Amino acid sequence: GSVAVQAGGTVGTLVNGGTIQTYGTLSQIGSIVPTAGTVTIRLGTTTYTIIPAASNNSSPAVATFIGNSINPYQWLGISGTDVGSLANWTMSGFSPIVLPGVYDTAIFDLNLGGILTGTLNTYSIDFEGTGGWTLGTGASFTGSSTIAVAASSSATALNVGSGASLTTMGRILIGTGTGLTGSATVSAGGVIRQSAASTTAFAFLTEMVIGAGTASTGNVLVTGAGSRIDLGHNGLTVGYATGSSGTLTVAQGGTVIAATDTTSQRIALGIGANGVGSVTVTDAGSQLTA
Repeated sequence: GSVAVQAGGTVGTLVNGGTIQTYGTLSQIGSIVPTAGTVTIRLGTTTYTIIPAASNNSSPAVATFIGNSINPYQWLGISGTDVGSLANWTMSGFSPIVLPGVYDTAIFDLNLGGILTGTLNTYSIDFEGTGGWTLGTGASFTGSSTIAVAASSSATALNVGSGASLTTMGRILIGTGTGLTGSATVSAGGVIRQSAASTTAFAFLTEMVIGAGTASTGNVLVTGAGSRIDLGHNGLTVGYATGSSGTLTVAQGGTVIAATDTTSQRIALGIGANGVGSVTVTDAGSQLTA
């Protein structure tokens, strides 16, 4: 048999062998007493096998897990565009029993790309594939640690439009993997937002980087009234990595805001740090503040 443990659950006794499987945060499993065979525990993508302490099962097998597991959820998109539908996700070949949450990674890597709707709040978000991804009307995506475009596949394009928002407290990386190309377009009132307070010691962990990977290419366009990238008190670098190329274009009433506090000793806007960078503001109605 099997017992599915949702975030924070605890399991006491499992008889006749079987599987304990969790897709959330498994804080602790206490004494597990298998009366026959072994017990298999899958915590995220890691598998543990618990064997009875004695052949007569007179002593319990004890397994204790403390802490959180970052679980990778891959997008299937077989049941529409809503990220709130379980049928649209898989996790290491399993059908998940809970939606991706704050300790999970959401991976969008279908070659055809697609439109994404609904609300997503995870640890990190990774956009891959060559077909392009669009956050649909009113979509609200949060990746608290990292948002990456083109970390493992080239020619990945992300569009944040129609009042959609993409938020992080960590890094925003466009053109992430070595030699890969990634792009992001913010249009029709869409927003990319960095919500972290400026930090002195670890400011590099909250930056937006266009052209983040060695020999990578990153391109960002912010266009249209109400469309903006708002990094708050966090920096922006265009063409960061060795051999990289980065471009930022602000057009047709778009807005980009980047800044740092005076004590962080980080720059608000860097162009061509170790690669080639270009920043263009096309018209008087568009604004770049740094």
